[in-house]
Amino acid sequence: MIELYATANERVYGKLKSLLNTDEPIKRGKNGKPYTDGASFSVTHTADTALIAISDKPVGIDAEIIRERKSVSIIKRLTARERAEIKGSSLEFLKNWIVKEAYIKMLGGTLAHDFKRLEYFEGVLLCDGLKPECNIRCAVYGGLVYAVCAESEIPQSIVIHEI
Repeated sequence: MIELYATANERVYGKLKSLLNTDEPIKRGKNGKPYTDGASFSVTHTADTALIAISDKPVGIDAEIIRERKSVSIIKRLTARERAEIKGSSLEFLKNWIVKEAYIKMLGGTLAHDFKRLEYFEGVLLCDGLKPECNIRCAVYGGLVYAVCAESEIPQSIVIHEI
């Protein structure tokens, strides 16, 4: 089970607590990942929009506004296969970035430690050269490109509920 929600980027954690039907405080793990006992969720903020993923198993979500970016310094850190696939496409670069970020969020890791372990090309994520036990979906929503990474199944055409 996985549910996605979009909302204005204000009072997001209050809205999350309402969706989870809990008064329990949002806690933070050792790397800052928010959690509550009994619920798996992930939140991403970009500009005026926040996306929330709620699942019965670990989940991560990340999104970015679709626009041209100066990303040369980051692209240099990608593998040859990733650079060949991106070929200067801002959208392909963003997909590469958000898939990795969503996976790291699912694990509760950090970009500083985990980014260099990841490779994403041809729609496949590799961690230390192996395909991790997770499902990934990338899609576009209202001027954003987002990625969800979850241990749960993710429907091909996932619905985003606006709240």
